[in-house]
Amino acid sequence: QRPRTTAYTSVSQTLGYPGWKDIDVTNAVQEIVERDGWDSGNALALLLIAHTNSTSGQFRNYDYSGGASYAAKLTVSWLQPGEMETLVAYTEDSTSYDDILRYITYDGEDMTAEATAADTNDSYALRWHVAETSPYGREQVVLAVGSSSKTLYATLYDGSSWSGGDAGTYKNLGTVNSSYYRCFNLAYENASGQLLIVAGTPTVNQIKYWVWDGSSWVVNGDTFSFTTIDKKIAWVELASQPGSNQIALMVLDEDRDAAGLIWDGACNSWGNEKLLTPGAYATNTYTEEQIDVAYMQSGTNGGTALFAGAQGSDVYSTTWNGSAWGLSLIHISEPTR
Repeated sequence: QRPRTTAYTSVSQTLGYPGWKDIDVTNAVQEIVERDGWDSGNALALLLIAHTNSTSGQFRNYDYSGGASYAAKLTVSWLQPGEMETLVAYTEDSTSYDDILRYITYDGEDMTAEATAADTNDSYALRWHVAETSPYGREQVVLAVGSSSKTLYATLYDGSSWSGGDAGTYKNLGTVNSSYYRCFNLAYENASGQLLIVAGTPTVNQIKYWVWDGSSWVVNGDTFSFTTIDKKIAWVELASQPGSNQIALMVLDEDRDAAGLIWDGACNSWGNEKLLTPGAYATNTYTEEQIDVAYMQSGTNGGTALFAGAQGSDVYSTTWNGSAWGLSLIHISEPTR
């Protein structure tokens, strides 16, 4: 008469011999610990219920006091907060116009069988898959864009199931500038664990962005327009500052100009825009990825972001120390004669 979970494991077993029988109760246990009012240390009962259409045979289970050699055993495995198995996300051969996001996971020893994360119902294959793991909580996220529709999709993984956050197995983020180059990216705030997604739109000098706080989309498709560049965004790079909610954004537009922008997760806003390729320092092309940004993790310059791009056979760079921009520099890759 105990209240039962919706989740259960069906067992079909030939019982003509004694021995241990393994039953995976993960889903049922997860449902219980996610109930309102559940606290660590609460008691939990697992019910073994016979099928009503059983016609013959016996099944016996013993508690420990009835015989230690026969008593049931419960094996518990778990991941620490923020710890997830390695995720590999992909779409199969584009000649079949595959619009299904597929995945496997790796636990350090074995790869799981291929499974479906989300069927986007797009008309053509997906491109430019980007995956990231949250620094806190059990969450991973994957982005991909439809090769013909230019529709951007996001889907969130909690280690057992996929969702779009508000409904279904994915979230449709709308049309982006292009599927020929990756005009979108994502990053998690290092301190809060909030997810930031940024995409270049079909409008010149404009990005659209979303913020997922682990339970809802607290920013759901707001836009920001650059003032230092005047063409559509072709490439997007993001980097998270260690120990804070600051994220550095670097974009490259279709005029080969790069710009930097700083995200403040404390108030979910952008600021400190800077043109990074003034004058003759424009990148070689916008059809290939010519930019990147990363934060130094420790040491004297820990927390400083380095923005870099290609110009001819040289590399230019600019730094952001967390509160102010440094000088733009050109690093000559070959000696002049």
